[in-house]
Amino acid sequence: MKTNKFSILVLGCFAIAPAFTVKAQDNQTQLLYQDSVQLKLERFRLKMVSYPSGEYMQCNPVGQPIFKTPTPVLPTPEGPDPVQVYGDTTGFAKTDKLRNVFWIHGLNGNSNSLAVPAKASQYGVPYDPSFPPRKIRSFRGLSTSNSNAVQLYSEDIGIAATAGDLNSYAYQNLYPTDRTTADFIVAHSQGGIVGREWLRQMDLNPTLYDKYAYGIVTFGTPHAGAEVLNNCRPNLGRDRVPAFMNEACQSLGGAIVIPKMNSNFLTSLIPSKYIKDIIGSSCDVLSKSIIPIVMDNYYKATTKDFYVGAPFLNGGTINGIPVQGLNQYTSKVPVVQFYGVEEQPIMWRFMSSTMDIGEVQKNSPNSELYFGYTNDNQLPNKVNNVINDFTTNYEYEKDREKKYNKKAILAMAAGPFTLGTSYIWLVHCLYQAKLAKENKEAYFRAKTWLTNANDYYLTDLIGARESRSVFRCYSVGYVNCRSAVYNPLGSGVPATYVGIRSISYPELNTCSDYVNKPVEWKSYHYESPWSKNTVGDCIGKITHVFSGWVTVYSYKENDGVVLTESAKHPISVDPNQSHFFQKMENTNHDQMKNCTETRRALLNLYDGRLGRFFETEKY
Repeated sequence: MKTNKFSILVLGCFAIAPAFTVKAQDNQTQLLYQDSVQLKLERFRLKMVSYPSGEYMQCNPVGQPIFKTPTPVLPTPEGPDPVQVYGDTTGFAKTDKLRNVFWIHGLNGNSNSLAVPAKASQYGVPYDPSFPPRKIRSFRGLSTSNSNAVQLYSEDIGIAATAGDLNSYAYQNLYPTDRTTADFIVAHSQGGIVGREWLRQMDLNPTLYDKYAYGIVTFGTPHAGAEVLNNCRPNLGRDRVPAFMNEACQSLGGAIVIPKMNSNFLTSLIPSKYIKDIIGSSCDVLSKSIIPIVMDNYYKATTKDFYVGAPFLNGGTINGIPVQGLNQYTSKVPVVQFYGVEEQPIMWRFMSSTMDIGEVQKNSPNSELYFGYTNDNQLPNKVNNVINDFTTNYEYEKDREKKYNKKAILAMAAGPFTLGTSYIWLVHCLYQAKLAKENKEAYFRAKTWLTNANDYYLTDLIGARESRSVFRCYSVGYVNCRSAVYNPLGSGVPATYVGIRSISYPELNTCSDYVNKPVEWKSYHYESPWSKNTVGDCIGKITHVFSGWVTVYSYKENDGVVLTESAKHPISVDPNQSHFFQKMENTNHDQMKNCTETRRALLNLYDGRLGRFFETEKY
């Protein structure tokens, strides 16, 4: 019977430190780049494990950080309950008339974008007494069909001009005798910026703008600017969409084209380099020609006014003329800010909603149901299935490559080559190994892109990634594992790494306390350089400890388009007016127009939980 083997494992426990610099004392090992350290460790068959924050014993940092994380000054809403900043909530805006509500759509929206919440507010939800009709008259633009939708305002000049469009629409459709001091605006995304500008003009230019609204409610509005515009607008220097789509095209296209070409003897004779060049050229045309044309529809003139740092929002000069930024203006009316926080994978959930993939109840599209835009799992599930398929194909081609390489070695060992069977068999094996390698690489690239696409999207397009420095303790320990051949758990144990757990010691205070402590690992898998797998429960002890600062990354909350910090950015509001924030749980940017969270938000609004001004009587 073979004796037990020892392997070496690098463990990590860490404590977050509020710093943005890398600093360590002289007697410590300074880890500036964790990835490079891990690569060096792998050369010696070592493994590094980073444990989730808070799950394991935290290590005390040594050395003081130079900079500390700024303490938030403004309140941060936590949970689904609304948070009030300030303002009087007792002034219920009573009126004997119907309240007029202007529903303002977002970028590339139209009069149908907010049709469901607008109709539900005025007429109630059929067969649902819990959402009754309110004394509201909804205005959302001209009456249109789904095939001929019309925008409420023009996006071809800029935000300032939209106020005039809204004023003209209200003048033509709302008679003076029907106006009330309880009328207000409900706006989605860009529409919130448009609505705020309209209110500002009503206040500053009363001779040109009649008073049509006395309050505003925004859903997913980038009040502090939309980072996605900074990263995607060509004129802002970060035109990242073409590169993102090019990589997607080449990665996914290769997994489709290359194995297909290699499955046919004639097409498999074409060198893989030519196939990759053809795919690359096609993707270049797509990303540099077609994608910009498609995306141009999202870069209307209005978007020049609400990217992060836009003069229209923050003030400055426009065309050489000093202007007051919208965020420098203090609103004189009650305000409610709704913001969505989507769960991961955010990109696929947002796309599932915006592509109307999610369906509920008798396969009816979400957009046709009252508050039915809830199911956003379809695309994430489809993507996971494709990743699994690519992974399976990758493993198959990997095994096939290994098999034919071994057969080629046996063929070469058969003796001197002639024009006989051995030589033909060698060529065949080498050729099949080559095809398997090409297929394997294509599947690997595709599954890697799909696996990382959500991270690419959040980092490069949404601008949600943030970094911070943390102090980590690392320990080296000997691990005693059983041989896979004699593993009492049986041969059915998967020969894959399935996770490592260590015993935590709450009584320990510093990294050095870990030395010589026994540690246990569950379901450990280790593949030695000689391809002898070691699988099973392992027991060992830690022998050395070192520590240092490293940079870690995380993602800011967002709804798939707008960062939470922008949507809940507290706009300036007169302290005498109510000002509320409310979080929409597990809701992306498109869902908030018509999902269960939208229903809850409107009920809170009309029931007076978000300021008495918005409390609206039922019929």
